[in-house]
Amino acid sequence: MKNPAVLTGATNVLGLSFFVVWTISLCVILGVVGSYPVIRRQLAIVSVGLVLMTADLVWRYRQSPDTTMWRFISDVAGGAVAYIPAWAWMPAISTIAAIYWVGE
Repeated sequence: MKNPAVLTGATNVLGLSFFVVWTISLCVILGVVGSYPVIRRQLAIVSVGLVLMTADLVWRYRQSPDTTMWRFISDVAGGAVAYIPAWAWMPAISTIAAIYWVGE
């Protein structure tokens, strides 16, 4: 079954939209709460990643016609960029951003 939201075999619209929302959130957090203590900025960025991760897992659970556990790993069942599910890379890039970009 071909998903119309799949841009390539590796990336889909949902995955790209998660990445765009995360990037905009990062810019807003760094711009608006730039004067806050570092730990608050780091927590804000990590929590955005966790919210988006949860959104992807809920999408996969509710919208995927597949009833097996494969839907949580499949790149076409939810958000994916470069074959990696959004729930896997969102917390990772949020943590890296919180440590290296905001922690300075």
